[in-house]
Amino acid sequence: MRVGVLRWSVLVLAVATVVSLTVGPGCFRRQTREPVPPPQPGPAPETTPAEEKRAWPVLQPGLKLIYRDEKTGQETWSEQCAASTLDDKEVIPVVTEDGEYVSYVAEQDGWLVEVGARDPNGRSAWPEPLRCYPLEPAVGMKWESEEEGGILRHEIEAIEEISVPAGEFRTARVVIKVVDPASGKEEAGSEQRFWYDVETGIVVKNGDLVLIKQEQVEPRPDPGLPH
Repeated sequence: MRVGVLRWSVLVLAVATVVSLTVGPGCFRRQTREPVPPPQPGPAPETTPAEEKRAWPVLQPGLKLIYRDEKTGQETWSEQCAASTLDDKEVIPVVTEDGEYVSYVAEQDGWLVEVGARDPNGRSAWPEPLRCYPLEPAVGMKWESEEEGGILRHEIEAIEEISVPAGEFRTARVVIKVVDPASGKEEAGSEQRFWYDVETGIVVKNGDLVLIKQEQVEPRPDPGLPH
């Protein structure tokens, strides 16, 4: 069963304090400087970054995010596992405390996307990746995704500073509304909001869930694969 971004955003849950950028293969495209004629003796030309591509800390293997429900006080967590593949696509598996659902996420064309998932029936890749939120947010941006039972309509309402137990963050506030696919009307009372840090891509607040802590742990293998 496909689970929408309402479930996914609780899954990835996301940013606490600004984490250090761990730059892996493919995070920067590089080119070699051409020597200036005539050639001069000396060390070989240096290789320098050409066009920088941001690496999202939210996709950092081993990132564990701990949240608290402001109403109940109950804590929960999500954890980014070691990089894996799903239908030949490089993904980061994200597992939650209950371990029943694994979300496979990646960065694609400037968006954080869910590529597929693992549930009790096994691993599945979606026909098209599910857009979760953009790398470069701007007020007024809108997007939709089709889910079981309706359409999820997203809009960035504001870029604002918020404070949670993990610290203060500059965030994009996203509202999600469920739309009836037959009538095209928004369902009453369906609004939900989450806030993600614009620098790291980590969700710091999702409804009543707030980020309280983040840790770096040894990345576990893809829990969706047999071990």
